Amino acid sequence: MNSCYHCTRRKPGCHSVCEDYKRDCEEYEKRRAYERRFASVDSMPQTQTAYKMIYEQKKRGGKQ
Repeated sequence: MNSCYHCTRRKPGCHSVCEDYKRDCEEYEKRRAYERRFASVDSMPQTQTAYKMIYEQKKRGGKQ
């Protein structure tokens, strides 16, 4: 997604006609689709953090 960086043809509204930008967007969407398809699924992503908070409170004697 760096085709616009130091682009000499860059001007306002150029993304609608720029082939390099369109190619970058297609590659980005392909990468995102791959990452969505093969991403790890964790139904409880904050589990470890929650456990730490609960056990820390019990160790200190809080909220009992």
